[in-house]
Amino acid sequence: MFAVIEIQKNGEIATPITTLFSDKDAAYSQYHTILAAAAISEVQEHSAILLSEEGSYMLHEKFTHNGGNE
Repeated sequence: MFAVIEIQKNGEIATPITTLFSDKDAAYSQYHTILAAAAISEVQEHSAILLSEEGSYMLHEKFTHNGGNE
């Protein structure tokens, strides 16, 4: 099982969206789909996290639209 977590944050309000996948490739696909949208999003901070089936951190990237990308 793999988890992809999308976090959208405007000001002090953050919204996490978690999706679980049994297939590693599908999880990677969703992770990159989120980042493609985040790159052009109007959300102030828009990020994606990919966790392994053991719950270990695999990947993370965040776009900040009020002062550059991190």
